[in-house]
Amino acid sequence: MNIFTKIKNFNYKQKNKKYRKFKNCSIPYPFYDKKRNTLEWVRYISDADLYDVSSSLQEAFPSNITYHFKAKLYGREKPEQELEYRLMISHCHNFDDVVKNLYDYPQTFEIPEEFKNEYSNQELIYLKQLKDYLLLIGLKDYRNSKERELLNSNWDFINKKKYKNLKDKLFMVKYQKKVEKTIENEKLERYKNSKATKLSYQAYLNDSNHNR
Repeated sequence: MNIFTKIKNFNYKQKNKKYRKFKNCSIPYPFYDKKRNTLEWVRYISDADLYDVSSSLQEAFPSNITYHFKAKLYGREKPEQELEYRLMISHCHNFDDVVKNLYDYPQTFEIPEEFKNEYSNQELIYLKQLKDYLLLIGLKDYRNSKERELLNSNWDFINKKKYKNLKDKLFMVKYQKKVEKTIENEKLERYKNSKATKLSYQAYLNDSNHNR
């Protein structure tokens, strides 16, 4: 085992130290992390010697429920295509993830007519109300920053190299933390919305209901 694998394993164990008391839990345990003010569902998978951590019970017990949607997503529909933002059909297995995708891509998010039967009438009304509000406050589709694209490009270049020098290996060790910090900065900038300060979603709903 080389030094970089040892460092990675050490970091993983340190990060998951708080879950050790759940090593006998083979089904999800509701763990409230006071330091992070977060509720998680934790179980130990003995075969893989790792902790499975979910943010909800539905995530811990995946279902075959499928919600399709369309948006301008980063990816490709065919293997030969370049990775880029393009209008694509995607899907989720819980409604909360659908809402998250609408929140990330309010400008291009839509439910194609052929998939509307996967949603209840209440869900469709809610998604329309939320999209109208997000567009009203001027929230744009989420995009990777140039800084993150450069980090990803460097990772791909280094990862394909047959022989990696010390500088390459150090970059790969630090890559995840750099990406996480970059994403945090992107989101802090995106969610700084002056229009939402003046018009909250609840106020928008109240006004909409009043004008019906």
